[in-house]
Amino acid sequence: MSALAVGGTLTRNSMINIAKKTMWPPEGRKCQITTSDEPCTAVLVCWEAYRLHLIQQHCTAVKKKCGKTSSGAKQKEFHCPFQCPNYIHPSRKSLEQHMTSLHMSKIPLPCPFRKCEGLLLDRWAAASIMVVSIACYCISSSSSTPE
Repeated sequence: MSALAVGGTLTRNSMINIAKKTMWPPEGRKCQITTSDEPCTAVLVCWEAYRLHLIQQHCTAVKKKCGKTSSGAKQKEFHCPFQCPNYIHPSRKSLEQHMTSLHMSKIPLPCPFRKCEGLLLDRWAAASIMVVSIACYCISSSSSTPE
């Protein structure tokens, strides 16, 4: 099934999903993570690539100094690489959800329609109604199709 809802209708969620996979300008977006050694040098091409990069490269487990599981293995905790106040998580899934909802929601989404320059959709989760309005405006003003 395509990113559009059944019948080709743009919905809030389908528009957000299209925007997440829309290419950022040619220079991409530099990863914002800085470790104790040095900053990450990755440059990502879209929101979804950035999210996957964060999960695969920066969601690491740290063994607790004390505490063991019932099998005797040391317990793990997962630290948010953004160095925010809520940085310790009990599981990788919890950390992934935290990073997506708190940190990735601050990354602007580009408008996925051609000839619609300069539009960045900040706080996509909170601005869902605006997304559909922008899509309707872009379609009517430029008669373009999603990239």
